[in-house]
Amino acid sequence: MEDLRFAPGWGNVKSDEYWTYAFLWFLDGKVEITEKSIADNLNAYYTGLIGRNIEKRKIPPDKIFPVKTEIKPSATTAGDLKTFGGTIYMLDYMEQKPMTLHCIIHIKSCPLKNNTFVFIEISPKTYSDKIWTSLNQLWTGFNCDKKP
Repeated sequence: MEDLRFAPGWGNVKSDEYWTYAFLWFLDGKVEITEKSIADNLNAYYTGLIGRNIEKRKIPPDKIFPVKTEIKPSATTAGDLKTFGGTIYMLDYMEQKPMTLHCIIHIKSCPLKNNTFVFIEISPKTYSDKIWTSLNQLWTGFNCDKKP
């Protein structure tokens, strides 16, 4: 199951919140999450997202390039099983130009539950930008006893 939360300015190129959002993957079972599994899944996710917009937005073939995802472990955030950071280099299909999205990935589980939660924060803003303070607040009230 996937649950998304878009910043109010997500689709507005003039907004400081452009392309800023978060999503949660609610997985059945105790799933082993690695850098490679995250990179592969995000690569497929954004490749599909761009692919669905090529015809609709009349994107010329010379603007299309492969998505490149790099994920690395980072210092584990309190409450996480693991924490990762990374970048997604992709075509901004709304502006039809290359962009880099930065991401923080929190891997969580619930005591006495058989689920794995992957919480992903995304923004083209660098990690020093104030938008990350807002993104980091989204998961602080996370309650694994109910589905999103």
